[in-house]
Order: sequence, then structure tokens, then C-alpha cells
Amino acid sequence: MDYTYELHRLESKALPFILPDKTTEGMFNIFNWHREIEFLYVTQGSGIFMSDADSFELSKGDIFAVNSNCMHTTREEKKLGYRCFIVDAQFCIDNGIRIDEIVLNPKISDPKAAELFEDIIEQYKYDDEYCVAAIRSSVLAFLVYLVRNHAYADGPHGKEAAKKSVRNMRAATDYIKNHFNERLTLDEIASYVGLNRCHFAREFKRLMGITPVNYINMLRCETAMKMLRGGKYTVGEIQLRCGFDNASYFTKVFKKYFGKTPVSFLTD
Repeated sequence: MDYTYELHRLESKALPFILPDKTTEGMFNIFNWHREIEFLYVTQGSGIFMSDADSFELSKGDIFAVNSNCMHTTREEKKLGYRCFIVDAQFCIDNGIRIDEIVLNPKISDPKAAELFEDIIEQYKYDDEYCVAAIRSSVLAFLVYLVRNHAYADGPHGKEAAKKSVRNMRAATDYIKNHFNERLTLDEIASYVGLNRCHFAREFKRLMGITPVNYINMLRCETAMKMLRGGKYTVGEIQLRCGFDNASYFTKVFKKYFGKTPVSFLTD
């Protein structure tokens, strides 16, 4: 199975969303993940939707919610067709929806949620002075409905334990963001949140959908990509500023996430 980190460029500040014009058909089996929340709305047929290690069978009218940094893919079963909608992470955060704290149930079979999704599609058909406000309003209505009605249910250890685990992972990601350009070890991060190394690694993967090491490398490479675009530093300087001690490892990891080497990224 292949794995790909997707970097979505949502350049519009007014409408920081991605909504392809047409229903997607066919199948793919490449696991991918990204920071943004994604929703797949089944318009025809049925199929298997995979989120991390779990599989869900969805049919027409169902919604597949892809949480932030959650590995996912689909497998066609019966002429599967769906609409894809991606929401910028910062848009969620700016409106009080912390995507690093909230985990949506992957399978959402709810006529009201489907109605709200279709309203987003409907608002994109207008081209008047109110269309931007209408789209943003529809997106927020959809998101708020989902976090109120389809957020992660209490696990076997109870609500407080689940909240504590989420707080630990949020603290861990904040720590990584503040120290990603330094030498980081799992022991150091686990100690910071008060967990042992193995338990921390398991919980991080369970909630974030990605291992701590991959998360660190992803963050480093995202920063490196932005610095390459800025044109202020050389590849060697960027490598060191982003926490990579080894040039060949930097090149290998960067290519894994973006499909090209840092040097190729500069020349393209």
C-alpha cells in the first residue's frame, strides 16, 4: 500500500475551500493524509472507505469525514460516486473549531448533514454580491452541526479520559511545533506530556492518524517548502533551519511528501 501526504493550496482567503465541480468516480488505493478536514459525500453507488485501520461501507447519502492528519482511502464497490469538500484548517480554527481537539465519526449517515452538505453545493451556483457570505455561512452551519452531533463518542475509558488524551496530544503537537527545528526524540516529547514512550506513540497514532516521527518530518518539510518558495535561503541553510542534520535524509523525506527533491522544487 502506498502512502502520500497531500499539500492543499487554498489560496482564497474569502473562500478557503476546495469543492471540485463534478462527482468523482472510480477507485484508488493510495492512503493519503493532510491537515485539512475533508468530507466525501456519496452521490451514487456504494463503496468501502478506509480511515487508518478501520473500514466503513457507505452508500448514497452518507458522508465520510476525514479528520485532520488521518490516513484514508476509498475502494469502489458498486459504481461509487462522491463529491469531495475540503476545508482549510485555519478557517476552522478562526471560527472556534479546533481540528486538533475534535474528532468526527468517520461514517455519518444523517439526512440533516446531507442536506447541509447539498446546501453548500447549492450556494456555489450563485454569482452575486452575497455569494461569498452565503458559502461561508453554509460551511459553518455544516461544520457546527457535525461537531455538535457527530463528534467522537465516549470511549470505553469514559469522557474525561478521552478529553485528557486529546489534551495530551494537543500539548505534544504544540511542543513539536515550537521545537521542530531542534533535535527531538520520542522520549523527550512523551516526557513533556507525562507519558511513557510506547504509550505516547500509540495514543499519538490513534488520535492523529500518523506516527510522531512522520508528524515531525511532515512539519519540517512543510516549513522547508515555504522557505524554498521564499527564495531567501539555500537548500543547505533550509535543511539545517528545519532540523535535518543529514542532507541526504532531508532530500529523501522531502521527496516522499512532495514527490520531488528540494533542488527540483527550486528549479520547477
